[in-house]
Amino acid sequence: MDTVAGLVSAGFGVALLPKTLGLQNHPLVWLKVNEPKCDLSIGVVWKKDKRLTPVSNIFLEFIRERYPIE
Repeated sequence: MDTVAGLVSAGFGVALLPKTLGLQNHPLVWLKVNEPKCDLSIGVVWKKDKRLTPVSNIFLEFIRERYPIE
């Protein structure tokens, strides 16, 4: 999972990752996903200071509409 977080940190998109992996040291944005109900905390992460690709933006908007920030 560190590879995925590294790719996101490098500006190569967004990902759904469990927050329990200890990736909080990466410069990423974490959103909590509440539905569907799961026992593992997962969220969407992306690098704050990088522009997302158009496809990544579409995916992120889908996630934000489906899972608004609390």
